[in-house]
Amino acid sequence: TLSGWTAKIGEFFSGSDAILVSFLSILAVLALAAILSVFLSGYINVLISSVEDKQKVKGEFATGIKRNYLKTFIYLCLTIVLSAALFFFVLYSAIPTVFLLKLFLDGDTGVIFTMLIVALLTIIVMLFCVLFYGMYLSYILPSIAGLKKKNIVKTC
Repeated sequence: TLSGWTAKIGEFFSGSDAILVSFLSILAVLALAAILSVFLSGYINVLISSVEDKQKVKGEFATGIKRNYLKTFIYLCLTIVLSAALFFFVLYSAIPTVFLLKLFLDGDTGVIFTMLIVALLTIIVMLFCVLFYGMYLSYILPSIAGLKKKNIVKTC
């Protein structure tokens, strides 16, 4: 039940392990973002150069790391945190549907229409939420890498 979960969460944050787990979670996000930033900042520079039809230059990947690493690192830190928040939002929004399904499976046939409407609305809203989130994240990275100091450059 929900009260059981809130009690478990309260016990977790009252214990001494909460600080350690929070610190390790933040450290894991920073480490993952640092590793991915090295690869993405270099590859996005190569991608932008190929889209702009520039000649292939040796060291283009390294130039991208030098120019775009910090911006990509900040972007990936925010992306990882927001993706985790979206995951928990999707789980939380499915609670009414699961509750109505449990009522239906227990033998209450009066909730079938309500259950179908709520399930359909939940699925549609979550589909659009995840699609928008994915499209936004995929289009923002090239624009971040194409952003130069003191001006905005057309990237694609």
